Amino acid sequence: MIKIIPPAEFKTIPWKNGKGLTTELAISEGGTLGCFDWRISSAAVVEDGQFSDFSGYQRHLVLLEGEGLVLTHDQASSDTLDHFLAVAAFSGNNKTWGELLNGPIVDLNLISNTSQYQTQVKVLHYFDSIDLDPESMHFIYSPENKAFLKNHSVDEEIILPANHLLQCMDSQQPIVQYSVSGASLIVMSLNLID
Repeated sequence: MIKIIPPAEFKTIPWKNGKGLTTELAISEGGTLGCFDWRISSAAVVEDGQFSDFSGYQRHLVLLEGEGLVLTHDQASSDTLDHFLAVAAFSGNNKTWGELLNGPIVDLNLISNTSQYQTQVKVLHYFDSIDLDPESMHFIYSPENKAFLKNHSVDEEIILPANHLLQCMDSQQPIVQYSVSGASLIVMSLNLID
């Protein structure tokens, strides 16, 4: 199944902690802000502050705009996102504090239920191609350029416009092999836990 979600279908909702707004690009079927299997969103962070509590979830955060952000987890470990498409992965159980480096930023978030999924985020900074694991569900997002999804079984190519989200989940038999190519490209992969 290939689905392209355009910006017109994204939803603006309050943060879980009520201190800002987020743009929800996609959420698992039947999911709500308090209970979901996975969720992809984007948010502007305009001041330092505590991140929302997402205990039981894994978080991946990607810097889309701005000078950067330092994330401090449980007053111990930290992640510094100081360049375009920098990625941080951390537990939603953490008490995470965000400190802006030099003004507001915009980030992309993948949050997934750790009892359901193992997740991975890859970034293609320069034009390149990677194969997609046919056993996984994938989301592709390119904030600046169009991307290309190729179906190798029929030599077909799907073009993903910039700022659109593509969902790729194979439900066909036999399994179809896809690859994705592009620059400034975010590939989010979710593997169901048996």
